Amino acid sequence: MYFSAHLKPTKAFFISLLLLVLCSCAPTRSKQPSNKINIEIPDWVKAPLSDNLIHMYGIGSGYSLERAKQSALNDIAGKLATHVKSETENRLHLQNGQLDSSFKQKTNTRVKDTKLTNYETLKTTQNQGLYYVLISMSRAAFIEDKQEQLTEINNKITNELSNINKKNKLIQLVSYNEAINLSNQARPLIYLINAADSKADLQHHLDDYRKYEQKEKYLSETTQFFLKSNTEMAPLAHQIQKALQTNGFQLSGRSKADSIVELKGSVTKQEIFSTKSVKIDFNVLTKTRSGQLVSSRSYQLTGSSVSSYVSARKIAMNKLTKELSNKVDFYRMLGLVEVLK
Repeated sequence: MYFSAHLKPTKAFFISLLLLVLCSCAPTRSKQPSNKINIEIPDWVKAPLSDNLIHMYGIGSGYSLERAKQSALNDIAGKLATHVKSETENRLHLQNGQLDSSFKQKTNTRVKDTKLTNYETLKTTQNQGLYYVLISMSRAAFIEDKQEQLTEINNKITNELSNINKKNKLIQLVSYNEAINLSNQARPLIYLINAADSKADLQHHLDDYRKYEQKEKYLSETTQFFLKSNTEMAPLAHQIQKALQTNGFQLSGRSKADSIVELKGSVTKQEIFSTKSVKIDFNVLTKTRSGQLVSSRSYQLTGSSVSSYVSARKIAMNKLTKELSNKVDFYRMLGLVEVLK
């Protein structure tokens, strides 16, 4: 750049030129709107209503009205869950002398999955696309709903244990096991009712549930099974016997048995393209001590191996024993679940 000898740059010219250069070097500001959105939070969100003896309140927010409502319901559910968690820890539900963590987990899961009803939307507002919701839930309506569910379960238990002492010892064992399963569904309801109404006295139900566990444990330890089979079913009978013992069932001789479990069946062998296949068709007959037939179930197991029929048969038998992981599975195998329904 040069200047004519007749046009000498003035001081003002240099200042203007300097400002032009500085402006061209400065970073260009984005014309995009700022990420910081000034969202005005309602006063009733900042200072939420306190729960009282009549209602529980929940506040939620979300980018849709439905999500905001669900958030508010979760707020109430969280309060109930906190109470239930403390209740279960204080009661220390014991199984074989140890804290049953799986029971606590199942209880807390059932509480979290509880659907709240009988609620009313008190206030809603929207700001910058975000919804706020205030809801109230009637304690009385909530308690009534859970009490109805509890009554339904307890009625099922009553029917299950009706005239229980007149039944075969094996049937008693299964009935008490079913009563325990039902009581495990009832306990979370009791804790939820107590969370909504601290004066609710439902301890007698919990005492009953404990008695069912004690009775089932006694029957499980004293009910004697006698397992018999024909020659072809002997290997399968041996495998089932080990699975029964692993799950706490007591086995004895014929004279001391409270129940007889008989396996009858046949084994078919076949070889195709150097692959050895085994098919086991058998029936499980469950009888009383006197030999009266209680139930009968049919099974068919198959297995194949390139090495031997023994391996193929073992593979087939393992398919059955893999399904026998708890007492209910054995009751089902013995056909006792269907007997009680």
